[in-house]
Amino acid sequence: MNIPFLMSLKYSTETMCTGLRTMEENCNYITENDFLSNNNNYHDLMADYCVSAYRFQQAFLKSQTELLEKMKIAIREECTHEWVVDLIDITPDCSKKIKYCKHCELVDA
Repeated sequence: MNIPFLMSLKYSTETMCTGLRTMEENCNYITENDFLSNNNNYHDLMADYCVSAYRFQQAFLKSQTELLEKMKIAIREECTHEWVVDLIDITPDCSKKIKYCKHCELVDA
């Protein structure tokens, strides 16, 4: 299996899931701030956005999240792991040692 390509698919799916969650947050903001009132010049636009988001967002997010988990499993199983030990800064005065695969970025606990 081509791990770099699979990693690219994983990143694009993660980005898509983030965008879908943002749509939901936007709809909550629109609702909480009364942008759906008839006094708003953008009422129809806001309503269309929320209807579109609610119709498609939840089911699509669920399917993409499931697909993302399958990708992570495939990457873990197929990667020829090469472990790197590194230090990451937690605070300016504190670092933590981590071990991760340089190909698939899996963190070894």
